[in-house]
Amino acid sequence: MKQKPFLICFVIICAALGSPAETCRYSSIEIDTGGSKMPLPVQSYRGVLKSVDELLCLYEKPQGLKLSLQTKGTDARYSFSGNEIASVALYEKYQSGKTAHPIYGQFILAHEYTHSIFTLNMMKASAAWGHWPNAELKANKLQNILNDLQDKAAQTTDPGQQALLKKQYAAVEKALRQVLYSLESINYVAAKAINEFYADLIPVVLTANPRAIYQALKVDHKDNFSDSSLVRDFSQTYGQQILSRWSLQVGKMMKNNELTGLRYTGLAPLRSFVWELIKGPVQNPANKSKIAIAIFQVLAQDYQSRFAQPMAAESLDVTNWNLQLAEKIHKKLLEK
Repeated sequence: MKQKPFLICFVIICAALGSPAETCRYSSIEIDTGGSKMPLPVQSYRGVLKSVDELLCLYEKPQGLKLSLQTKGTDARYSFSGNEIASVALYEKYQSGKTAHPIYGQFILAHEYTHSIFTLNMMKASAAWGHWPNAELKANKLQNILNDLQDKAAQTTDPGQQALLKKQYAAVEKALRQVLYSLESINYVAAKAINEFYADLIPVVLTANPRAIYQALKVDHKDNFSDSSLVRDFSQTYGQQILSRWSLQVGKMMKNNELTGLRYTGLAPLRSFVWELIKGPVQNPANKSKIAIAIFQVLAQDYQSRFAQPMAAESLDVTNWNLQLAEKIHKKLLEK
């Protein structure tokens, strides 16, 4: 029963966004439930998508997006190449087996849907950031070509044809290795980190609940920085002791070249800093869009200026990156 107010809060705040301007852009989305009974009416999930659309009213929205909902598992992912949000688990249960409130599935859906809007618009706002979705597409296409070449090689016994296919395979494989190598860079990981940060931010702004994503992903060990649910809690304070623990975890990732872990951990302090900035204003529905748009603009400008050129991982001071982003967001929010 303690969780019920969060559901009420989500519905009220979404409604309180008010009537959007006639110029507001909306997505077109095909929802597939696989014939399963959903914890909430399907219309409630459409309401979540509409609320995100209206929060980011004038931004470009995905068209023809495919959305798959499921009641089992804990998986959820957005695919730019497939124009789909696949397997959004509605989080009826935590990994521990405990029952979770169905509102948490709405938080996850808002997160994944935000990825689609963020990607479309960030590709236009920052050429440096926009390089990466195209690089992912290129990697997928090259991998598909390799698969086709393998199939053709298996179907022919002609030595000349096999030699030609082998040569083609080597050239495509080399190109794929180059793209995959770039997808291990700090520039790419930083692009993913701001994407994850923003996708976490939108459910927080909509609900004025700093723990929205943490609650949806909640596991037993909240004090462990290797647990991604902790670093996604906007209410987690970062005093000197906690900041030091986070810094040690980030330093370990950098030293061991485990850069993918920075997708969630890298901007953990920024989540806390931003909540301190918006926790008052976000209570007023009239401020929500302004907050979301201002932060998007800062992220685009910062990425373009900071990561336009290839960067060595060790040259990025992740702590300063968090602090500088927080300062830029603070200044942006103060603008009239």
